[in-house]
Amino acid sequence: MSQGFADDYNTRYITIHEGLPHNFVDDIHRDSKGFIWMALNGGGVARYDGHDFVTFGPSSSLRKIKSIFATTLSEDKFNRLWTVTDRGIDIIDMEKLSTLAEDDPIFAKLEQGDSPVDISKIDFATSDKNGNMWLHADTIIAKVSFNDDGSVNRIATLTHEPLNVSILKIRDIEGNGVLWTSINGEIMNIEDQGATITLKPVADCLKLDPHTYVSDFIAKGDNVWISTDLGLYRYDPSANMVKRYVYNPADPKSLSQNFITDLDITADKRLIASTLRGINIYNPINDNFERVGDMPQSDPRAVFNNNFINCVEVDSDRIWFGTEGGGLNKFVPRNIYITDIFHDPNRASSLSDNPVNSIYEDVDGTVWIGTVEGGLNRAHSDMKSFDHFTAENGAITHNSVSAITADCDGRLWVGTWGGGLNVIDRKNPSHRIETINATDDGSLPIGYIGALAYDSINNGIWIGSNLGLYFRDLNTGRITEPFKGAADGVPGTIGTAIDKKGHLWVGSLTGVYDIVLNERKPDGTFTYRHISHKLNDPKSKTADKISSIYMSSDGSMWFGTNGNGVYHRVTDENGEKFINYTTDEGMPSDIVNGILEDNDGYMWISTANGLARLNPDDGTFINYDRTDGLANDQFYWNASYRLSDGRLLFGTVDGLIKLDGVTKKSKELHYPVYFTSLSVANEPVHAGSDITPLDISSTKHITIHERDKSFTVGFSALDYDRDNAGHYNYRLVGFDDKWITLPVDRRYVTYTNLEPGVYKLQVRYVPEGSQPDESEISQLVTSTALLGL
Repeated sequence: MSQGFADDYNTRYITIHEGLPHNFVDDIHRDSKGFIWMALNGGGVARYDGHDFVTFGPSSSLRKIKSIFATTLSEDKFNRLWTVTDRGIDIIDMEKLSTLAEDDPIFAKLEQGDSPVDISKIDFATSDKNGNMWLHADTIIAKVSFNDDGSVNRIATLTHEPLNVSILKIRDIEGNGVLWTSINGEIMNIEDQGATITLKPVADCLKLDPHTYVSDFIAKGDNVWISTDLGLYRYDPSANMVKRYVYNPADPKSLSQNFITDLDITADKRLIASTLRGINIYNPINDNFERVGDMPQSDPRAVFNNNFINCVEVDSDRIWFGTEGGGLNKFVPRNIYITDIFHDPNRASSLSDNPVNSIYEDVDGTVWIGTVEGGLNRAHSDMKSFDHFTAENGAITHNSVSAITADCDGRLWVGTWGGGLNVIDRKNPSHRIETINATDDGSLPIGYIGALAYDSINNGIWIGSNLGLYFRDLNTGRITEPFKGAADGVPGTIGTAIDKKGHLWVGSLTGVYDIVLNERKPDGTFTYRHISHKLNDPKSKTADKISSIYMSSDGSMWFGTNGNGVYHRVTDENGEKFINYTTDEGMPSDIVNGILEDNDGYMWISTANGLARLNPDDGTFINYDRTDGLANDQFYWNASYRLSDGRLLFGTVDGLIKLDGVTKKSKELHYPVYFTSLSVANEPVHAGSDITPLDISSTKHITIHERDKSFTVGFSALDYDRDNAGHYNYRLVGFDDKWITLPVDRRYVTYTNLEPGVYKLQVRYVPEGSQPDESEISQLVTSTALLGL
């Protein structure tokens, strides 16, 4: 479905507006729990849980690091984050969410060994696959190995010649004890013999210019890729050959820039090379690159909010990009593939003016689209070009086309909002056969059409207007009142559907009308019933305002409302019942504009706040909005249609979208919940207090004094893919044993005035469209007692 790398992703931006301390991101690291850490050049270090940030900086008393200019992050196997700034190294204990003291034995051992390492001059840190930490300071490379308790076991060092460039990078790309680095342009291996480490040139062909800055190394297949400020190198060890790739202004498939800042490999094995002009995706078949985001941010095609890309972190299927001024850019795989169809003032054959108000496919497969003040459009087969029929060219009487249907004689019935009903020749749309704007006697106007339906049982057209409901008998040519009071007593008619039993369902501002088409009386009227209460509450005194009606493949009826979500009518031996789905059940809005069914049996519901997919089997929703790639999440009334080939069309205030497909997850995702914040009596609690020795994200038990009347615990499932898409269930065992569901935007619970005792706070996360997973429950034991007694 995609045409390029970026087409497979939605891009989201995390900047200072979302709480990021600084927009200059130099390094990104996902820790062993799943938190995202960022080294910020001017903002210190920040930990991100998908919603909130914890920051480290020189002005913080609890989370202090030496400088705000952080450059590198690396985690060891003891849950410590080695953090490099322009003033050397800090080590963050992620279990306590605090930094190690300056007199910690790790620092002492570094500075007091046979080859002391000045911690204030450490400019790079990385870990290898064996759990060792590698450091660089001035002309020293140091390997730090650890005992089982995390203390330093041994420090091995080597000294190299002074560097021509300011930074040296070290990478363990093969996991075999041999690391890669560069000394003044020559690519070297660091061989680890345990107590000693040595440098060894890799190959004569890897002696680059002595002033070359090497930013990264990565192994892909049998090759090693080396990124520099002079281009990208691919080294083939088996052939002992190297190939250099550079920017060529005459070749759009060359690199976008020679300064390569970072390398990574996606989950589907594609090489990413980031630059200060977007990113480049290597194509191994053609041995060239696809440029992504190399255009300026002002270009409407831009995918980055800043294309100075400093670093890349591939995190499962998602990709994080650190930028020089745009904060964190997140690429998340698309959940939905759509085609946007809209008016282009520079292309005469494009869809006429937005928004789209009606859609219809005739028996020949021709799609007709009505717009607000843009007239009627006849789509070409590619759905890219359109023929236009308007009031100006005489085809219709008004340019707001609000309903469309066709009869069995090749005529198209086009309802307008203000110009009545136009009957045109489907083969020759410019030929208007008839205009209907009033009842036969002229007593009632029929100017504003909200619904049209062809009745093959009685060979007639049902006409719903803003005032009432009418039946046009095609055999006699007469417009009749289908039942007493229908002509002026069915206001705001929108939405019709004929079910498999020959019932016509009509929506209005005063509820639903169920008209039996097979029971037409001699006087021309029909048997009907009026459901004038809420569909699921016969005792209610107010009617649902119906906005759309649809029959699914199993013959059951669906009703969209203006303000009360969706109803599903199901029948059995006991009669009928209406199942109601609202925002309480997961819908994005209770204002429904359209309902359609896809080939897999899912119901798609267009609303005033995005598109929802309902699984009728379990009642779960997946919602889609602008962050999922929708050009507009404001859908328009009366504008939804399922084509004969199964494609779904929805009208919006900005045009039309065609649903091409959805992403099917290859595996079930699991989201263990982490506790992220704790406050007692409205005061934040940190590690090392009487309440907890560890940070709340690492502890399993807290103890609270009974005099403290309240406590609040925050949490996150670290679901970075869909913002505020899932919800949390919680319970405090020993106080309330029933699971309680939180609103989707709430990630904390508060308890007050608990009796002394032991309680278990349990929280689970339910991703959008899923059922609760009992295996993914996080638990915090809470003791309320008299401390110190």
